[in-house]
Amino acid sequence: MGQLTHASLMADMPLLVVFFLSLVNLVLIFFLIRDRRRTRSEMDEQLEARVRGEIDKLSEDTRRTNDDARQLLASISLAKAGTLEENARFQQHIEAAKDEIQRMVSEIRSVRQYVTKITTLREGVAPNGADVGKTRAENHATRENDEWNSPEVLLRTARHSGDWATTAGCLAQLNPETATSRNLESAGDICRDQGFFAKAIEFYRQATAKDSENLTARAEFLALSAKAHASEREESLRQLQDMVSDTLGDEAMGPDIRNIFFTVLLELGREQELAGFCEAQLLLPLPRLGSLALHRDLAVLYRSQGKTDDALLHCEAALKLAGEDVDLLVLNSQLLFTARNYEEAYRIALRALQHDPTLARGYMNLAMIQEKRMGRPAARELLDKAVQFASAGEMGRIDEQLRRMAALDDLSEIVPSTGPQLIRA
Repeated sequence: MGQLTHASLMADMPLLVVFFLSLVNLVLIFFLIRDRRRTRSEMDEQLEARVRGEIDKLSEDTRRTNDDARQLLASISLAKAGTLEENARFQQHIEAAKDEIQRMVSEIRSVRQYVTKITTLREGVAPNGADVGKTRAENHATRENDEWNSPEVLLRTARHSGDWATTAGCLAQLNPETATSRNLESAGDICRDQGFFAKAIEFYRQATAKDSENLTARAEFLALSAKAHASEREESLRQLQDMVSDTLGDEAMGPDIRNIFFTVLLELGREQELAGFCEAQLLLPLPRLGSLALHRDLAVLYRSQGKTDDALLHCEAALKLAGEDVDLLVLNSQLLFTARNYEEAYRIALRALQHDPTLARGYMNLAMIQEKRMGRPAARELLDKAVQFASAGEMGRIDEQLRRMAALDDLSEIVPSTGPQLIRA
C-alpha cells in the first residue's frame, strides 16, 4: 500500500510542479501589474503637478502682462489726450505769435517815429517843418514833466506796461547818471525777461560800474555774458564760480548768486560740471548754511538726473543740518517713493504735513503714496484736501493726477482682473 502511494505521488509529481510554477507565475504577474499601476499613478501625479505648475506660471505671466498692458493703455490714453491738448495750445500759440509779431512791428514803427521826433527836436528842426520855437513851447510842459519822472516811476511803468514800445521808451529815459545801481540792475532784469540780452548786459555792466558791491548785478552780467558770448564763456563762468565760493555762507546774497550760477550751467547743459563743483566744495570746511545749500541743490540735481540713491544721500545730509525743513521733508518723501520704500515715504510725508497742514504739495505727495499703498479712493480724498490750499499751477497738476486715475478706473472696469496690486506694510 505504501509502495502504491509513493508510486502515485511520483506519477503526479509533474502535475504538482506545473501547478506550483503556475502559482508562482500568477503571483509574479500580480506584483508586476501592481507595480506598473503604482508607477503609472506616480507618473500621472508628477505630470499633473507639472501641468498645474505650468498653468499657474502661465496665469501669473498673463496677469502681469495684462497689468502692464493696462498701465500702457492708460499711459497711451493720457499721452493722446496730452498730445491733443498740446496741439491745441500750440495752434493758439502760433496765432498769438502772429498777433504779437504784428503788434511788435507796429510798436517798432512807433518807437522809430518817436526817436526820429526827439532827434529832430534836439537838432532844432520840428518834424513837420514848423517853427522850432513854437514846437518847443508846445512840448516844454511835457518835457518838464518827463524830467521830473524818477527812475523808480520809469521802472515801474516799464515793468507793468503791456507792450515793449512803452517799456523801451521808459528805459530810454532812464539816466545812468541819476539812477542808482539797483535801478540799473532792475532795468537789466526787465530787458533780460523780455529776451533783449544785449541791452540787459549793458544795464548790468553800468550797475556794476556804479557800485562794485552790487554782487547780484555782477553775477547776472557774467551769466548773460556766458550765454550770449561763446568767446567769454569760460572766463565768465570761472568768475561766477568764484563768486559762488565766496558767498556760500552769506545768507543774504549767497542764494541769489548760487541760483544764477546753477541756472546758467543747467541752461548750457553742463550738469556734470555743476555736480563736480558742488561735490568739491563739500570737501572743504564750510559754514552750516553753505553745506546745507549745496546738499539741497545736489539732491535736486541728482533727482533730475535719475540718480535716486545719490539724491537721497544728499537730502538726508541736508535734513541733518536743517532739522524739520518742510520742503526737504517733501523732497525726501518723494525720493523714498521713487526708491520704492513706500512705508518710510509715507511716514516722512506725514511729518511734513504735521509741520504745515496747509501745504498743497504735501497732500499731493501723500496722495501719490497712498494710491500705491491703499488704492485710488484714498488718493482722491487727499487730493480733495490739496485743492483747498492749491495755487493755480498746483491745481493743474492735481487735475492731471485725477484724470490719470480716472483713466485707470475705466480700464479696470473693462478688465477687472488686471487691477493693480497694492503695496501694504
